[in-house]
Amino acid sequence: MSYIYFGSKWGDKSLLDEIFLKYNIAFVGFKDDDADYKKALEKTKNTYIKKGTKIVIAEGIKVKAVGIAISDSITLDKLIKEYNNKDKEQIKNYLSYIDDTILCVKAKLYKLSLEDEFNFGSQARRFCNIKDSITKDNIDKLLKKYSGNMHMVNLKENCIKLLKENYNLILTGAPGTGKTYLAKQIAARIIFNDDKKEYIEALEEDEDFKNQCKFVQFHPSYDYTDFVEGLRPIKDSNSNIVFERKDGVFKEFCKIALKNLIDSQKDVSELNEDTIIKNNLIKFIDDVSNIVNEKGYFEIDGIDRKAAPLDEIKLNNDLVYFAPQIKSRLSVSLSLDTIIEFYKKFIKVFKVKNKWECQDFINEFGYEGKHTYIHGFLKAFYEKYNSQIEEELKNNTNTVKKVQKKNFVFIIDEINRGEISKIFGELFFAIDTGYRGVKGKVLTQYSNLIDEESEKYFYIPENVYIIGTMNDIDRSVESMDFAMRRRFAWKEIKAKDTQYMLDNILDNEVLDEAKERMNKLNEAIEKIEGFNSCYHIGASYFLKLKNYYDNSRDNKEAFTSLWENHLKGLLYEYLRGMPDAENKLNELKNAYSTLQTSGTSQDNNVAQNTDINSNGNQ
Repeated sequence: MSYIYFGSKWGDKSLLDEIFLKYNIAFVGFKDDDADYKKALEKTKNTYIKKGTKIVIAEGIKVKAVGIAISDSITLDKLIKEYNNKDKEQIKNYLSYIDDTILCVKAKLYKLSLEDEFNFGSQARRFCNIKDSITKDNIDKLLKKYSGNMHMVNLKENCIKLLKENYNLILTGAPGTGKTYLAKQIAARIIFNDDKKEYIEALEEDEDFKNQCKFVQFHPSYDYTDFVEGLRPIKDSNSNIVFERKDGVFKEFCKIALKNLIDSQKDVSELNEDTIIKNNLIKFIDDVSNIVNEKGYFEIDGIDRKAAPLDEIKLNNDLVYFAPQIKSRLSVSLSLDTIIEFYKKFIKVFKVKNKWECQDFINEFGYEGKHTYIHGFLKAFYEKYNSQIEEELKNNTNTVKKVQKKNFVFIIDEINRGEISKIFGELFFAIDTGYRGVKGKVLTQYSNLIDEESEKYFYIPENVYIIGTMNDIDRSVESMDFAMRRRFAWKEIKAKDTQYMLDNILDNEVLDEAKERMNKLNEAIEKIEGFNSCYHIGASYFLKLKNYYDNSRDNKEAFTSLWENHLKGLLYEYLRGMPDAENKLNELKNAYSTLQTSGTSQDNNVAQNTDINSNGNQ
């Protein structure tokens, strides 16, 4: 395997970004009066540059990029015929002439980050084969790093595009292909809308990420009540066990996203009004609580007459609970945001008429049977804090910033391990890409237990994205029905797609062998009748080599441990029930154990897996 060194300057112009990286080519040339360059070039031309040759590009002695040839070398005047006129002119503008003395090769090139740039050595070594083993090792490490990173970037970008276009995406593929990790990478990009944002474990503690990304894992016991809503046992004030309707994890998540969406559509003055009302409302709840603790009750007015006083009130997170002093133990639970909206409606009529008519109140607010106590609560709040609220609004107190619309990502790991149609229920309709927002609203199964009319309906806001992961060959679970499948975009993550996972984890001395064994094993798996790429072994399994390999143990022992402790059992399950299963397992073991006797497979991986179209673009 050859290693060739190219310069990236022609005169005072840098060719690296403008020509080499843009058109995926590299070339060398010389001037008529430059005998040393001519001699070096002729030496290189005589050996030619073959497909798979590793390339170093430098400015002066500073290495700026590495790459690999994806074609044999030709002269630039022949290559340039493949480009359109505009591209031809740009290339010509950077050259003093175009003639047959310029040697060119199509290449996949990677520009190094500043921390990865290194000094090559004397400029006199330009355009010649690299023989220094230390330099070769450095090039190999950088190629593995950048080719792996670029493959990951391209895969991730494709998935992000699919998700943005479809709102719902399922990552499917062989075991151990890093689908869950990729889902979190995608989520980080969607949430932060930043091309440079990468998922790392520390992000799990980031407040924005925690609020905007939810992760659940489906399993056979998971059901609608966990996901959408259901009845949950709670203790009442007398320590009796009663059942209360509770939002499931997905419905609760969608409500948070919807609040952001609604707030982002409000102007600053409306947001400021809501904030002022909320701050005073919290004070009022605290006042009522103190009076109840002191007197045992808090008096309120009904619509037409006195109402039973409140003997209990509490604020839990953003949920307000209060109950009147009556035998039926009737109670009211409202979110702070709901009370704020109710209050703004309440004062519009109360300021004009100083009174609400009973039926008008029921029609506007709902909650028939509880409307008296909601009216009494709002009126008491109005009488005690309305003047304070108006004063703060007049003085523009507590000014807030405009709320930015955010994206929210809900990740469902092992999505096919649950009974999907049962878990989603009527959301089968609402998750459809064309029915995001109010037009996709549905009545939920427990809507008859919800008093407020607007709260009975549920829909998925347009700022919510859903990512599912699944292993499509898992025999222990039900397959996803076709109607549900068509509501998602699908992306298969193949075992070879995620080999980059190994690059920065395994030592170089086992890395190439791990990839070669993995490729050979997967090729053998696919030859078995009825098997395909879904049955491949992913790179995550080979990460376990790190557990077995250290300086005191050789490669063979580590790979044997990986086979015996992890791969053999999985493959046996694949083959269970097949005729001649033992022989097939032995064939897979032989494929896993057989290595090339000369060279390494990794030397050709980048070249074999990289191609260009007729315009020279990847």
